[in-house]
Amino acid sequence: APTTSISVATLTIVRSQSQQITDYARGVFEGLLARDGVAYGALVIVSYDRVDMAETFGQDVGENAMFALGSLSDVFGVVAAMQLTQEGRLRPAEDLAAAFGESEPRGTTLDDLLAHRVGGDSSLLANAIERASGVPYGEYVSTRILRPLGMTRSRFEEGIGIIVSAGDMSQFLSALVGARMAGGDHLLLPATLGVMQRRHFERHAVLPGWSYGFAEVERNGWRALQRDGQLSENSFPQSQIVIIPALHTAYFAAVSSKAGPEFWRALDDTLFDRIAPPREAAEDVSAAPAPLPQGAEDISGDYRPEISVGDGIFLAVNRDTLRIAADGPNLLLSGNIDMVLHPIAGGAWRSEEHQIPAAFIDGVFWLGPNAYRRIGAWQNPLTHLAIAGLLAALSLLVFALWAKYPKLLGRGVIGDRKSAPGLPD
Repeated sequence: APTTSISVATLTIVRSQSQQITDYARGVFEGLLARDGVAYGALVIVSYDRVDMAETFGQDVGENAMFALGSLSDVFGVVAAMQLTQEGRLRPAEDLAAAFGESEPRGTTLDDLLAHRVGGDSSLLANAIERASGVPYGEYVSTRILRPLGMTRSRFEEGIGIIVSAGDMSQFLSALVGARMAGGDHLLLPATLGVMQRRHFERHAVLPGWSYGFAEVERNGWRALQRDGQLSENSFPQSQIVIIPALHTAYFAAVSSKAGPEFWRALDDTLFDRIAPPREAAEDVSAAPAPLPQGAEDISGDYRPEISVGDGIFLAVNRDTLRIAADGPNLLLSGNIDMVLHPIAGGAWRSEEHQIPAAFIDGVFWLGPNAYRRIGAWQNPLTHLAIAGLLAALSLLVFALWAKYPKLLGRGVIGDRKSAPGLPD
């Protein structure tokens, strides 16, 4: 049969913005895992009306790989507290004593605990939820949060917290940006979610404030909420949730082993910037003058993490000893982190490269939400080494004198009684 040749032009495939973001995120995350030697990880990105990606990465890891959230599990406790608040069974403004049925006030409210005005063991919040709901904390989280969201693979384990898969975590993130659950209901009413995500506390005008459960981050002119976590101070699994309320977008990242501050800064510097490109920044929060050069000199020294004054974790900033040196009005940070902080209005500093603010308040140096206190000379490990070296040198000197002048140092008396004249045999 006769045929006719038809010329067909090449069709250009145009990928949506969300597809471009996920393509980019996939490449960045895989590259960071390989660079830092992390065995496997998970990355989830959601918007109000869709799950853009919920994937695991690494060798021999399937989509059902599980991740222990550790301290990031506290976010589930915050959601539980907000559910009980909207039901009238918890009241954030009341003293914690009321939540525990105690007669003597504690001087701390549930609002203080949720907004990180005070540090505190996460068991305090769990106990308040148990008292208000009448069921064990793990049971409450399972029946009121995990099950309604369809997080069938996830579970709560005592001493570990929430263990999740990437797919399940996409459902939780969707609820945090206001999406409805499968049955059409909200996990939290929109008004309650708004209360949870507004600012409740700030230590300094330039430092991140706190919503309920999340530290604020100001980046590219956008206000974001961030909470990082790990299983314990000395264990490896790490994870992070970032929410950009104005965009109804959030992402979650988790790694199987300790990735280090550079990993998390690189993720922030690339993924966040692609999801929320720079827009016009807000005006300076204060017209106060920038710190003088001697201000930088005054706070130079070695600092250690001060967990007692705030239990925020910011994985992009290390929790090891921090050395601060003045360079004119600038601060040079070193240790396991190298960063230059420039003075800004409000008597504070900021890393322009990583968009991390810093301030010195009541003897505590705040780098983002992480707190550090100056190490006294007697606490400094270098001082300990110097003292140990001095003692070792003195010991060698005494031994040398003992060997050369045995009678002077009593060697004849102690080592050989007969060699010491005037002593009885």
